[in-house]
Amino acid sequence: MKKILGIGVIGMGMMGQIHAAEYAANPQCRLQALVDTSPAVLSESCRRYDVPGYTDHRELLARKDVQAVSICTPDDQHRQVVLDALTAGKHVLLEKPIATTMEDADAIVAAAAHTPVKLMMGHTLRFSPRYKKAKELIQDGAIGEVQSLFARRTNIISVPHRLAGRVSLLAFLGVHDLDIMRWMAESEVVKVYCEVKKGLLAAQGYDVEDVVFTTLRFASGAIGCGEFGWILPVNHPSGHDFRLDITGTHGALTIDEAHDGFSVAGVERYIQPPVQARTAPVVAAFLECILLDKKPPVTAEDGREALRIAIAAQKSAAIGLPVDLVR
Repeated sequence: MKKILGIGVIGMGMMGQIHAAEYAANPQCRLQALVDTSPAVLSESCRRYDVPGYTDHRELLARKDVQAVSICTPDDQHRQVVLDALTAGKHVLLEKPIATTMEDADAIVAAAAHTPVKLMMGHTLRFSPRYKKAKELIQDGAIGEVQSLFARRTNIISVPHRLAGRVSLLAFLGVHDLDIMRWMAESEVVKVYCEVKKGLLAAQGYDVEDVVFTTLRFASGAIGCGEFGWILPVNHPSGHDFRLDITGTHGALTIDEAHDGFSVAGVERYIQPPVQARTAPVVAAFLECILLDKKPPVTAEDGREALRIAIAAQKSAAIGLPVDLVR
């Protein structure tokens, strides 16, 4: 008989709603219950998915018909919810970033290492068909050895307004591409330098960065640059500007999400694969690693490393000097 996993979603903000919708549509699982600290949000979410809800996550974790949970709470609240879930024997899909401090990240990594259940990070770019195809091409040698990487992730100004200053630009947006550049380069970051521009959002009451430029030196010798921002006008044509350029020894590839583009140029190669959503594959991969007892494709250690690079970039911006990442 085919096993159907019972799922709970903790935190019913924007990402929690997306996770719940994906679980509700996936035949390998059954959405059993939801959690949110807002009674109004919880009531509407439970009505939408026709499941019970709780304002205390521990009540959901006590349910025997829930084997796994997505944790989509505010980033600075991840630690205790994750530890409680792992202690309760629940598999965990954790939204990025893993945490907002290294202390919390280390605690999550340590707990995940001492439990038989799975913890997978929701670094969604790794599951995007375009980014997955780029990784496959790099591994196949289509562009040769990676020499340089450039990532841009800039969003419209309504995003930091929605977040109301509760998380930094690097922790919220930057970790996407810090993780992806590390994944694509197949090398660890050994040095970080960062310059920050602040003022626009600070004047609106949010003590966060407007724009950040971060350079990375990899152990392989490759270099990377990340441009992160969230002050694009709300009437921006695509609502965002996300891009990744990678140059190798004999080829290059570009992912241009603002214009639904992906191209690879090599000696005799040019492709443009189709575009698909990426949240559904994250949920599918999480369920697969539980049902088939596989290692999560994005581990707690991966999440910790992305945060470590982001925090090093914040330190570099604060002191005006490069920061060495010793392991």
